[in-house]
Amino acid sequence: MGLSVVRQCLVDTDMKSKLVRLILGEVAKERDGKSADQASLQSLIQMLVDLGLYSQFFMPSLIDATREYYSRESRRLVGSLVAVQPAEEPRPDTPASAMSVPQYLAHVKLRIDEETQRATRYLSANSKAPLLNVIMTQLIEKHAERLLMTSFDTMADAFMLADLANLYSLLTSVGKIESLKRYWATYIKKVGILLVQVPELDVSLVSELLGLKQRLDDIMKSAFQSNNILAHALRDSFESFVNTRRNKPAQLTAKFIDQCMRSGNKSATDEDIDSLLDRVVVLFRFINDKDLFEAYYKRDLAKRLLYNKSVSIDTERSMVQKLRIEYGLGYTKRLEGMLRDMDVSSGLDGKFTNLQQAQETCGIDFHATILTQAFWPTYEPLPLVIPREAELAQEQFIQFYNEKHNGRKLFWQPNLGTCLLKVTFDEG
Repeated sequence: MGLSVVRQCLVDTDMKSKLVRLILGEVAKERDGKSADQASLQSLIQMLVDLGLYSQFFMPSLIDATREYYSRESRRLVGSLVAVQPAEEPRPDTPASAMSVPQYLAHVKLRIDEETQRATRYLSANSKAPLLNVIMTQLIEKHAERLLMTSFDTMADAFMLADLANLYSLLTSVGKIESLKRYWATYIKKVGILLVQVPELDVSLVSELLGLKQRLDDIMKSAFQSNNILAHALRDSFESFVNTRRNKPAQLTAKFIDQCMRSGNKSATDEDIDSLLDRVVVLFRFINDKDLFEAYYKRDLAKRLLYNKSVSIDTERSMVQKLRIEYGLGYTKRLEGMLRDMDVSSGLDGKFTNLQQAQETCGIDFHATILTQAFWPTYEPLPLVIPREAELAQEQFIQFYNEKHNGRKLFWQPNLGTCLLKVTFDEG
């Protein structure tokens, strides 16, 4: 009976409006950083709840006041936003009240925490969700474009993972993932083209691209929670800029692999090389001219195998296997054939060497490598007059080979061979 009388009194008089203004005034004071009588606020709020007036009369006014408060605050802060400084160092021409985007994002996080605590301490529990929705709309959703335009590129350049994570979290919570995707894609293309379109950087281009891809992957994992939409934008954008210089990425990537696989690369362990090749294969996925890459790779592989310049045959097999996993057996069929030729030739060479030693018919060490024409690069024959001893060894090998492979014909490519001369000079 008593609650009903009090409720009717509030509804029929302007006491209700005065009470609402009183409570909202105290809430505003607290938002401004001033102290408020939380115990009295909690009692008044509980009374409104008990009287059934909270949702009907107080809640709409609270939401409207909150919207107006944060609308004013966002206009004031966003209006003075400045470009982020990587170390947050103040610039001489920056007003003391100006905020950078990372500082603004941290401020929004603080406001969210404050409103959450306020709803827990003395507001009704059902106030939390609509209050946070108002905050996110006024502080983030309405200014998403300005926040991204002002500092996204700078934060990405400076590798500000924590701040990028804040930006991602806040933008996705208001459905602005497409806006973030647009700036993310534009940034990747801009940075990538600056690398690819400068011929002077060709000597280190693949290393630079690998470093850029690693940085972008770290941002995806640490800041963007491996979001599928942003990951797809990364793949598309990377492929787009990598192929802006036709043929070059394929050529330079094959050359980079060749440098890694050469026996002169003694500073790296097998594990280091394998890890690096894994990263290069990721780069290979973005190259459109895969047939051209295969041609360059086959040419370099041939030189490594024929001149015994490879770091190891196992590493060569491992790399071909990686390419096979990426692009299928049809793509690596010729490369695998080259490796098989080397294995078969090694076995034949051992048997032929034993034959030479047993017959003692030749005064030189002669080694032949059998290349299947369909697998290897095309080489123009080079007429060459060879010493009689080498000619005899060559004829002996032909006889030896025909005994094992009847019907096959050998075409010699002496220009692909090597010769070691040992000379003894008279003293003096």
